[in-house]
Amino acid sequence: MRRALFPALLLVCQLTTAGLAAPAAGLPAAGAPAADTLLPMPPAPTATAEPAAVNEAARLLAAGRSLEAEQALQLAVKAHPQSAEAFYNLGLAQSFNGRHQEALASFRQALALRADFPEASLGLGTVLLTLGQPEPALAAFETALARTPDSPTGRAALFNKGTALGRLQRYTEAELALSEALAADPDDPSPAFQIGKLKMQQQKWEDALGWLETTATAFPLETHLLSGKAYLKLRNRAAAERSLIQAAACLATAGLAADTQARLTREIDSLRQEAARLGDH
Repeated sequence: MRRALFPALLLVCQLTTAGLAAPAAGLPAAGAPAADTLLPMPPAPTATAEPAAVNEAARLLAAGRSLEAEQALQLAVKAHPQSAEAFYNLGLAQSFNGRHQEALASFRQALALRADFPEASLGLGTVLLTLGQPEPALAAFETALARTPDSPTGRAALFNKGTALGRLQRYTEAELALSEALAADPDDPSPAFQIGKLKMQQQKWEDALGWLETTATAFPLETHLLSGKAYLKLRNRAAAERSLIQAAACLATAGLAADTQARLTREIDSLRQEAARLGDH
């Protein structure tokens, strides 16, 4: 039986250094700033042999109509309580709508009905990571990765495994997982960006800059802002000012929410004032 699935490959965590939506794999929370990068989403689901209500809700999710999808899926799981796909899609809709505790219950029910369900393991781990529980999230990602390593789900799980290990400050393991993710898809800059962030957390400023310089095209605002912070730590006034001017230019055209734009404008202005106080490098 083919699955009526909306893929769980968009994650929401917290960009600890920039506070922005960055490259990310998991579940976005409604109204929350997006964060640590996950993998791009595969094509939207198509009709399957699942109940028509589940297929219709999956199409609503793919169209971004998550509130309607959640309502439809609540009815679907009542009508089809043995459908793992219905509970999985309900968990995705709840995650999109910021209802993370409910999403945990839905993903766990999907796995209770079908243990060999890597997409549900990925969704479960993503929500756990969003809720600040990296240890159980790591276990969920490893389960998904073990069941389907050479697939979009497996690659997302590998990326998120690196993110979870970083949260646990297991930096060597985190960088190894992210390097594997980069090797699996060299055209995706998200792992490199995440490694750059991990280098920043370890105060390895030169290493961070080396990774971040490869991600400026994909993530210009985040990269220039983080690079400006790294140059400040290295007391390189000219390079810091250059990066922060570029960050400000990117911010002006980023189309962010007004409160986020105002907060980041204040942050960039403060960093530029700090750069101005540095002597020439």
